[in-house]
Amino acid sequence: MFVERQRVDLYKDLTTKGELTGVTVQPVGHLRIVTSSTEFHAFKGCDPGEAVCDGSCVDVQSDPANCGDCGKACDGACIGGSCNGIEACNECAEDSETGVCKFQNDQCAFFPPCKALETCIEGCQTQQCINMCAQGVDGGIIDMYNKQIDCVCQTACVVECSSQCT
Repeated sequence: MFVERQRVDLYKDLTTKGELTGVTVQPVGHLRIVTSSTEFHAFKGCDPGEAVCDGSCVDVQSDPANCGDCGKACDGACIGGSCNGIEACNECAEDSETGVCKFQNDQCAFFPPCKALETCIEGCQTQQCINMCAQGVDGGIIDMYNKQIDCVCQTACVVECSSQCT
């Protein structure tokens, strides 16, 4: 980057001094002084997708210690500047309950058979337990419950839950 400056100073009505042989010197004159300067500065920046964190360029699109911004750490992977993993997915899914997926969540929450299915599944640690919760439940209720999951996985938390949604 270059910066150029120029300054012009004009001094008028200066009294002349001295003698020139054979020349008539005027008693008043002027002086024009032009000063120029050029400065050059070079800056090294980070590549696109990187940020300066603690004095070094860091890829905030994939660094789990600086995911999306300096100091924003992830427990899982960092994909496209967003945390991915169970904790990031759970946090995003919780936020989506009052955001993007509010309609689907409210629909299940205010329909007792769907809410009962949801409560049962939330207490499960195995697929066998989930299957037992769904046993004998009407297909429409299962669809209503699954719409919440689909909203989280396909709309609200695509990156955050990519390792959880299959």
